[in-house]
Amino acid sequence: MALYFGTEFCEDRLPDAAEAGAYCAVARERGWEPVLLTPLLTPAGLRTVDRLLTGLATAGWKPAVVCNDWGVLRLLREHHASLPRRAGRLLNRSLRDPRAY
Repeated sequence: MALYFGTEFCEDRLPDAAEAGAYCAVARERGWEPVLLTPLLTPAGLRTVDRLLTGLATAGWKPAVVCNDWGVLRLLREHHASLPRRAGRLLNRSLRDPRAY
């Protein structure tokens, strides 16, 4: 089981570190994996995600990250290599839920 939080479609709606930490805590309480959804990002949005992931790591959280942007994938590889990664549906150009087929 997993608890997904964040947003796939709007960088302005990403959670701050405190909110993301609260989701991670709920996931841990239930024995679930915390998973951060990320959207397509501008350079400013990439900096926001970097700060968010740094804040989570500092607090001891290691959520999986759904990448919908090649920049997020590069950010993870270069700065947050220990975090699990998931390919998002925008990254692999599947805008529909694959379970619908």
